[in-house]
Amino acid sequence: MVSGAAWRRASRWWWPRPSSGINVNETLGNPNFRPHPALGALLTGLKTHGADTPTRNAAAVAASLFQTWAAKNQSTVKQLELFDDLGEAA
Repeated sequence: MVSGAAWRRASRWWWPRPSSGINVNETLGNPNFRPHPALGALLTGLKTHGADTPTRNAAAVAASLFQTWAAKNQSTVKQLELFDDLGEAA
């Protein structure tokens, strides 16, 4: 039989994690969602240079979700790129 401590260590990968309370599908599915023009670059930076592994992992998930959203919303992405073209900050 597995002891309590050994079971907790072995089952840690599926143990429920605290939730932020943010419904990502609802947020990204909202037609009024307009991300900041720097969001993609920020997520890429955090994915690479985040302070710790949980931060880098969360940024990788967020970057993947953002890339999926961007692929489905090319017109909005084009509008955001206008800021880059003009050299203006949003």
